[in-house]
Amino acid sequence: MKTFIFALLMSLAVSAHAADKWSVADFTLEAITEASLVVDWGQTRDIANHSQCYETNPYLGEHPDNAKIDRYFAGWMLIHPIVANYLPEHYDVLGIDVRPRNLWQVWFISVETKATYGNYRLGININF
Repeated sequence: MKTFIFALLMSLAVSAHAADKWSVADFTLEAITEASLVVDWGQTRDIANHSQCYETNPYLGEHPDNAKIDRYFAGWMLIHPIVANYLPEHYDVLGIDVRPRNLWQVWFISVETKATYGNYRLGININF
Protein backbone atom coordinates (compact mmCIF):
# COMPACT_ATOMS: atom_id res chain seq x y z
CA MET A 1 0.00 0.00 0.00
CA LYS A 2 2.90 2.36 0.70
CA THR A 3 4.20 1.76 -2.82
CA PHE A 4 0.79 2.60 -4.28
CA ILE A 5 0.51 5.87 -2.34
CA PHE A 6 4.06 6.87 -3.29
CA ALA A 7 3.42 6.10 -6.97
CA LEU A 8 0.18 8.07 -6.95
CA LEU A 9 1.75 11.12 -5.32
CA MET A 10 4.73 11.04 -7.68
CA SER A 11 2.52 10.72 -10.76
CA LEU A 12 0.47 13.72 -9.69
CA ALA A 13 3.59 15.76 -8.98
CA VAL A 14 5.20 14.88 -12.30
CA SER A 15 2.12 15.68 -14.35
CA ALA A 16 1.82 19.09 -12.69
CA HIS A 17 5.04 20.27 -14.41
CA ALA A 18 4.20 19.65 -18.05
CA ALA A 19 6.41 20.67 -20.94
CA ASP A 20 3.28 21.79 -22.81
CA LYS A 21 0.38 23.12 -20.80
CA TRP A 22 -2.01 20.38 -19.76
CA SER A 23 -5.69 20.78 -20.54
CA VAL A 24 -8.57 19.52 -18.43
CA ALA A 25 -8.85 16.63 -20.92
CA ASP A 26 -5.15 15.77 -20.41
CA PHE A 27 -5.54 15.62 -16.64
CA THR A 28 -8.81 13.69 -16.90
CA LEU A 29 -7.32 11.10 -19.25
CA GLU A 30 -4.26 10.73 -17.02
CA ALA A 31 -6.48 10.21 -13.97
CA ILE A 32 -8.43 7.53 -15.87
CA THR A 33 -5.14 5.91 -16.89
CA GLU A 34 -3.90 5.82 -13.31
CA ALA A 35 -7.24 4.45 -12.07
CA SER A 36 -7.19 1.71 -14.71
CA LEU A 37 -3.66 0.78 -13.63
CA VAL A 38 -4.85 0.49 -10.01
CA VAL A 39 -7.69 -1.84 -11.04
CA ASP A 40 -5.32 -4.00 -13.12
CA TRP A 41 -2.81 -3.99 -10.26
CA GLY A 42 -5.40 -5.30 -7.80
CA GLN A 43 -6.67 -7.90 -10.26
CA THR A 44 -3.14 -9.09 -10.98
CA ARG A 45 -2.53 -9.52 -7.26
CA ASP A 46 -5.73 -11.59 -7.10
CA ILE A 47 -4.56 -13.75 -10.01
CA ALA A 48 -1.30 -14.40 -8.16
CA ASN A 49 -3.28 -15.89 -5.26
CA HIS A 50 -5.14 -18.45 -7.40
CA SER A 51 -3.34 -21.47 -8.81
CA GLN A 52 -6.11 -22.08 -11.38
CA CYS A 53 -5.50 -18.63 -12.96
CA TYR A 54 -2.41 -17.33 -14.67
CA GLU A 55 -1.12 -13.94 -15.73
CA THR A 56 -0.86 -13.33 -19.48
CA ASN A 57 1.61 -10.43 -19.26
CA PRO A 58 4.87 -11.97 -20.54
CA TYR A 59 7.00 -9.62 -18.43
CA LEU A 60 5.33 -10.72 -15.18
CA GLY A 61 5.13 -14.41 -16.05
CA GLU A 62 2.27 -16.79 -15.34
CA HIS A 63 2.57 -16.77 -11.52
CA PRO A 64 4.34 -13.60 -10.35
CA ASP A 65 4.76 -12.82 -6.67
CA ASN A 66 3.24 -9.70 -5.13
CA ALA A 67 6.59 -7.89 -4.91
CA LYS A 68 7.14 -8.20 -8.67
CA ILE A 69 3.55 -7.13 -9.34
CA ASP A 70 3.92 -4.12 -7.05
CA ARG A 71 7.17 -3.00 -8.69
CA TYR A 72 5.71 -3.39 -12.17
CA PHE A 73 2.56 -1.35 -11.54
CA ALA A 74 4.23 1.29 -9.36
CA GLY A 75 6.74 1.72 -12.17
CA TRP A 76 4.05 2.19 -14.79
CA MET A 77 2.20 4.64 -12.55
CA LEU A 78 5.38 6.73 -12.47
CA ILE A 79 6.47 6.25 -16.08
CA HIS A 80 3.15 6.89 -17.76
CA PRO A 81 2.69 10.54 -16.69
CA ILE A 82 6.38 11.24 -17.38
CA VAL A 83 5.99 10.06 -20.96
CA ALA A 84 2.71 11.98 -21.29
CA ASN A 85 4.43 15.06 -19.92
CA TYR A 86 7.08 15.03 -22.64
CA LEU A 87 4.66 14.36 -25.49
CA PRO A 88 3.39 17.52 -27.16
CA GLU A 89 -0.18 18.56 -26.55
CA HIS A 90 -0.73 18.84 -30.29
CA TYR A 91 1.30 18.43 -33.44
CA ASP A 92 0.44 19.45 -36.99
CA VAL A 93 0.82 16.60 -39.49
CA LEU A 94 -0.04 17.66 -43.04
CA GLY A 95 -2.61 20.10 -41.75
CA ILE A 96 -4.17 17.60 -39.34
CA ASP A 97 -4.07 18.43 -35.63
CA VAL A 98 -2.70 15.29 -33.97
CA ARG A 99 -2.63 15.06 -30.18
CA PRO A 100 0.23 12.70 -29.23
CA ARG A 101 -0.33 13.04 -25.48
CA ASN A 102 -4.00 12.10 -25.77
CA LEU A 103 -3.22 9.26 -28.17
CA TRP A 104 -0.76 7.83 -25.64
CA GLN A 105 -3.32 8.14 -22.84
CA VAL A 106 -6.26 6.74 -24.81
CA TRP A 107 -4.18 3.85 -26.15
CA PHE A 108 -3.08 2.93 -22.63
CA ILE A 109 -6.63 3.21 -21.28
CA SER A 110 -7.80 0.92 -24.10
CA VAL A 111 -5.19 -1.72 -23.27
CA GLU A 112 -5.99 -1.57 -19.56
CA THR A 113 -9.75 -1.65 -20.15
CA LYS A 114 -9.47 -4.73 -22.34
CA ALA A 115 -7.33 -6.50 -19.72
CA THR A 116 -9.43 -5.56 -16.71
CA TYR A 117 -12.74 -6.31 -18.40
CA GLY A 118 -11.43 -9.72 -19.45
CA ASN A 119 -10.34 -10.36 -15.88
CA TYR A 120 -13.72 -9.21 -14.57
CA ARG A 121 -15.51 -11.63 -16.89
CA LEU A 122 -13.33 -14.43 -15.49
CA GLY A 123 -14.38 -13.52 -11.94
CA ILE A 124 -11.07 -11.94 -10.95
CA ASN A 125 -11.40 -9.58 -7.98
CA ILE A 126 -9.37 -6.56 -6.92
CA ASN A 127 -7.12 -7.67 -4.08
CA PHE A 128 -4.68 -5.43 -2.17
